[in-house]
Amino acid sequence: MTGPTSALSGLLSPGLPAGTAAFVTGGGSGINLAIAHGLASVGADVAICGRSQEKLDAAASQLRDHGVRVAPVAADVRDDKSLAQAIDTAAETFGRLDTVVAGAAGNFFASAETISANGFRTVVDIDLLGSFNTARAAFDTCEPLAAASFSSRPVRHICPSPTNLRSVRRRPVSTT
Repeated sequence: MTGPTSALSGLLSPGLPAGTAAFVTGGGSGINLAIAHGLASVGADVAICGRSQEKLDAAASQLRDHGVRVAPVAADVRDDKSLAQAIDTAAETFGRLDTVVAGAAGNFFASAETISANGFRTVVDIDLLGSFNTARAAFDTCEPLAAASFSSRPVRHICPSPTNLRSVRRRPVSTT
């Protein structure tokens, strides 16, 4: 693992996430690109998802400096079918998917009294429906949410936002 370090580097044992794979929506820029950098800096392979392939390709170039595999996959989180295909592509590329960050967000720099109903609907569709679509598509690659996730088994994290983590058990990986 080479490249820049991140705040995660000091929090995790070196190489702890090595061999794992993450999928980050909104990963082409902003806080979600920073999250992808954090994951890559501690050894996780990273798939980033967004609407602009050009932006994703530029971000992927930066992420590869960490010495991990990177998959830039274009999809709109509002489109459940294309998002499911993007998650499937990432899982096939890496042979697994351990962490999913549903971070894509829509924002309009407008006050509540000036944003249009269509603008607000767009924000809700990206932020809320997009998070739901991401989690739903990711659940197809893992076991359903366990009632109690206190286990020594590895877990997959579904992150509707960076501050709201939910853990689900992932399918055991075949050792044969």
